[in-house]
Amino acid sequence: MRIVSVDGSIQFAGPSKPIQISPGSRSIVFEAAPGSGARNGVQKSFALKVEPCTRYFLAARRQLAMDADWSLVVDKTEAVPGCNIEDELLKAAVAANSQNN
Repeated sequence: MRIVSVDGSIQFAGPSKPIQISPGSRSIVFEAAPGSGARNGVQKSFALKVEPCTRYFLAARRQLAMDADWSLVVDKTEAVPGCNIEDELLKAAVAANSQNN
């Protein structure tokens, strides 16, 4: 699975490449690899509340391996070592303010 876009901004990281997303409510488009019976990957948009200093491990879950349809699951989360929550929230607020001006 790969991230296609975050809040409408295209992401060019390849599959399984981690990307940093600032905290807050985000609209993220994911693309899952095709199921065993499908030719093309399926893109879906999800709203995700990203917490500061948190690493997310996300996965696509299918009912059957050959299904094209999938759902997003949070496999696990972990705290980012050495990350300061207040600093991350301040950076997110500054970034949001610069986008609004």
